[in-house]
Amino acid sequence: VQIKAKENEAIKMALIANVHRGDAKFVNYYYPHLLMGQDLVDYLNSAIIEGKIEQAQVLFNGALNEFPFDNNSGVFVVDAKLTDSKFQFDTDWPMINDFAAKLHFTSNSMRITGLAGELKGIDVSGVNVAIDDLAGEQVLTVAANFKDTQPSMVSDLMNSSPMASTVGETLNQLQITQNISGSFALNLPLNDLDSAVASGKVKFKNNQLA
Repeated sequence: VQIKAKENEAIKMALIANVHRGDAKFVNYYYPHLLMGQDLVDYLNSAIIEGKIEQAQVLFNGALNEFPFDNNSGVFVVDAKLTDSKFQFDTDWPMINDFAAKLHFTSNSMRITGLAGELKGIDVSGVNVAIDDLAGEQVLTVAANFKDTQPSMVSDLMNSSPMASTVGETLNQLQITQNISGSFALNLPLNDLDSAVASGKVKFKNNQLA
């Protein structure tokens, strides 16, 4: 780390740090707390239940008073890879087990990209968790797809989620003969958790419904 502080000039910092084979319960030490705010820090501390940090890198270069560098006046990046973790994106949903993901902060945004994981037995490898504006309203979005999945597994998931009375109840009433595909999504304002909105879609291609 290098810090430059000259009279009548903004304080500048250059930092690069690397972590290998760490414990995910300490990942909050690498978060940009000033940018994220306490709501997001609390959310990630509760969402990442356990796991390993295979590797992580923090890079910062610029004037502190210009952070988060919306005008490209500096560089800020956090990259981390999680493995063997448990992740619960919302307390009303089951947790993702055997979760592997890339955690990426850049300037004013955050993205978690799933590499592997199962949710109530369903493969959700491509799940994407994001906040596009960390310094603003901090609306967290979750998007996941499932393919060629047993209907009973999808019903089990939906009935264990806020969509039990909509998608879950619809699946309960249908007799589905073949595997199905679909998606689900969540919009979660971190400063108003009660305003979370969940949605889901199911494709019944090549199915005969009864």
